[in-house]
Amino acid sequence: GEVVECAFLAELTFLKGREKLQDVPVHSLIQF
Repeated sequence: GEVVECAFLAELTFLKGREKLQDVPVHSLIQF
């Protein structure tokens, strides 16, 4: 399969997950 988008309830910004998932759009409801 192919990942086309990522959605998270909470994003821990210090883990820099958005940088690791640069190829797909990332959405989160809460950022810490």
